[in-house]
Amino acid sequence: MKSIWLKTLSLLSWDAKTLEVHSVDFMVDNTQLGFLVSDHDRSLMVYMYLPEAKESFGGMCLLRWADFHVGAHMNEPLRGSAKSRWWENKHIAWFATLDGGIGLLLPMQEKTYWRLLMLLNVLPHHTGLNLRTFRMLRVDLHTLQNLDGELLNCYLKLAKKISTMSDIILDDLLETDGITAHF
Repeated sequence: MKSIWLKTLSLLSWDAKTLEVHSVDFMVDNTQLGFLVSDHDRSLMVYMYLPEAKESFGGMCLLRWADFHVGAHMNEPLRGSAKSRWWENKHIAWFATLDGGIGLLLPMQEKTYWRLLMLLNVLPHHTGLNLRTFRMLRVDLHTLQNLDGELLNCYLKLAKKISTMSDIILDDLLETDGITAHF
């Protein structure tokens, strides 16, 4: 085994808000570097290092790119590369919760994201339960950047309500399922 020596350790960027962190790992999306962070409130956040964005003040601040409520504490995520040639510069982050759940984070194309988000917005809420709000953090930040794949699989017939064909939605879901089929 080869050892690695770090000559210097320097501060890359920071976030102004304090956070009780349980685990951190990298999230790679083509040429963008992100940090996957789980916290004490059973939430998962993705912070991006985007020095060209004006909100980051030249890279001094990390930008919160996505966040959602997992509902359970999690330990260290496992990062692996995607299994498709279209996704060769993207990494999948698998995680297990301390109560036995398994989940993953996968960066996806913006066009696919918006199509699946439209489908998620027209889903009916039975017995007054809103499944989507469970995944949202209890803070007033951007919360529209996550999709629940299991919930979307149940409602392919609603594709007509968002003016698209169910075949396109099914192709998006099958592509995502094929990329993440490691087991």
